[in-house]
Amino acid sequence: MSSKDKQPPEEADHLLSLRQKAEALFRETLDSSLEQLDSLSPETLRTALHELRVHQIELEMQNEELRRAQSDLHAAHDKYFDLYDLAPAGYCTLSEQGLILEANFTAARLWDALGAG
Repeated sequence: MSSKDKQPPEEADHLLSLRQKAEALFRETLDSSLEQLDSLSPETLRTALHELRVHQIELEMQNEELRRAQSDLHAAHDKYFDLYDLAPAGYCTLSEQGLILEANFTAARLWDALGAG
C-alpha cells in the first residue's frame, strides 16, 4: 500500500488540487516544451529523466521530513496543553502592560468561582 492510499480525504483533495494546478501550468507552456523535446538527443532525454526521478525522490524525502516535523509539533502542542492548560494550579500569561494574554482552565475556574469573570 503506498503512502497516497493512507492519506485522509482532505489531504487527498488538496494533492489533487495541486496536481490540477500543475497540469494547467504545464499546458500553458506545452507547445514550446514539445518543440524543445523534439530537438533533444536520446542521451539528453535519458539524463533529464534521471534528474527528474532523482528530484522526485528528493521531494518525497523532504515531504516525509515535513510530515515528521509536523507530527513532532503536534506532540509538543499536546504536551504544552497538558502541562499548562490542564495544570492543577492557575497559570496566566501576561503582557508587558500586565494584561492577561492567556489563562489556563484552573485560573478561569478560580475567577469564575470568585465572581471575577
